[in-house]
Amino acid sequence: TTEKSKTAINITNILGEIVYSKQIGTLTSGQHIMPISTSGISEGMYFVNLITNNKIITKKITIVR
Repeated sequence: TTEKSKTAINITNILGEIVYSKQIGTLTSGQHIMPISTSGISEGMYFVNLITNNKIITKKITIVR
């Protein structure tokens, strides 16, 4: 069976402040592509948090121009 989960994405700076947040809605389990515009975010290191009903996945990213 395919699991469904409410999903959101947050991007936080190294101080833990949210600089981007988007409620995506309900997604099925599996791989998905979600383009995110970083034009309003300064260069630097950030953390992307993928939040679902039962887990949070965090990845570090660096934005360079």
